[in-house]
Amino acid sequence: MENFDREFSFEQLVPEAIIKSVIPFLKKMGADGIAIYSPDFSLGFTDNFALPSHIDIIRNTLKTLSNNQAGKIEISVSDILYFPIVHEGEPVAYFVIRLKKNCRDHTDILMNAGFLLMKFFHHFMEMNQKMMMAADLHTIVVEDSFTELKEKNQKLEKSEKKYRDLAKSLEAEVEKKTKEIKYKQAQLLHQDKMASIGQLAAGVAHEINNPIGFINSNLETLKRYHEDLKSLILEYRKLIPFASGDKIPGKSEEIKNLIDNIRQIENMIEIDFISEDIVALLHESQDGIDRIRKIVTTLKDFAHPGKDFPEFADINQNIESTLNILHNEIKHKADVIKDYGKLPDLCCYPRQLNQVFMNILVNAVQAIETHGTISITTRHKDTNILILFSDTGSGIPKKNLRKIFDPFFTTKEVGKGTGLGLNLVYGIIKNHGGRTDVASVAGKGTQFVITLPLNSPLHKKGQNDGDC
Repeated sequence: MENFDREFSFEQLVPEAIIKSVIPFLKKMGADGIAIYSPDFSLGFTDNFALPSHIDIIRNTLKTLSNNQAGKIEISVSDILYFPIVHEGEPVAYFVIRLKKNCRDHTDILMNAGFLLMKFFHHFMEMNQKMMMAADLHTIVVEDSFTELKEKNQKLEKSEKKYRDLAKSLEAEVEKKTKEIKYKQAQLLHQDKMASIGQLAAGVAHEINNPIGFINSNLETLKRYHEDLKSLILEYRKLIPFASGDKIPGKSEEIKNLIDNIRQIENMIEIDFISEDIVALLHESQDGIDRIRKIVTTLKDFAHPGKDFPEFADINQNIESTLNILHNEIKHKADVIKDYGKLPDLCCYPRQLNQVFMNILVNAVQAIETHGTISITTRHKDTNILILFSDTGSGIPKKNLRKIFDPFFTTKEVGKGTGLGLNLVYGIIKNHGGRTDVASVAGKGTQFVITLPLNSPLHKKGQNDGDC
């Protein structure tokens, strides 16, 4: 296993093709030359970076670094930016960008791009190292001697008879334990949450790609506006020399021509429209960024395994978070009607309840064949919180109603249902001291009613743990 102790260089972990692929984008941002320095400060990969004086300046600067911070070197007509690439706590390379002449206004853009590349290279190297180590392990296993494997096989054959006899005696025990396993199944379903997220991945990606698409379009429009405004500003600047006096002999015709040209450019680029549209583009882009942030935050919160002790939560907010995740799944199948009552905070496991809401809502969506309605109602009644989920789907046949909470019971096609979703719902609500009731009419729809007590056993447990 000595291969697992070896160190990998930057060149081994990051193919040159990866570096070359980012160069065109950096040059569009104002980069003139790209270089990679080794940890010993020798020049490795380079693209249009052949000025010896610059190479020496960079090498001397890198030698004096006392930490792994990025920075810039100011030269006569431009800037040089450097970014340490860190792997396993040590710099394995230095990524250097030289700006084009007189392009210092692009420094901030390229600094941000450099920071992004630092993170990209860091994660890429980690992933590539794991893949290389896994490949080494696979090679070691494949190269095990055939003789050793044959000996193991012979031992297995000798023990086969013993295990066959043992299997017969275990059959009775297995039958006895099967009932216990069904009741404990909910404790083994932590992965159900991640499986749900996996099924929703395409929808979430679509929800994120939509705002990314119009943000990118807005940036292209702003770039065009920038070019138009730059040409207009250049015309304005031509008037500056004439601003020193009221009258300049012999120049009135030239000034008139400049002003006419400015007006022509203003009309051509629609300066008034640009002024208004820039504000709209920025607002729209900010809204898109807020949408992406909301989706990612909600998904991250749902995927979190949660605390080991209960906490107070707003049930209405939990339902909203679940609807945000399922937005793309629901919007094409159903209209959602929400009737939230004013609820007190509930001592509970919030992420477990999110999983309950998701399983019920996914079942509702799948039960609707064309387009229907999903209604969600919450109420505070006496010492309980009531949550009602109703849909106009295909409904559940009467003969199946008493089975729907049984583990592994499903009427869905193979590969579309595990039969564990509603069993998980039942177990989580029961663990909260609550009750799950269902009413359904085949062909008309289904209603789930969840009752959660405000004074559940979890409240005492939470007080003991110092949360609720």
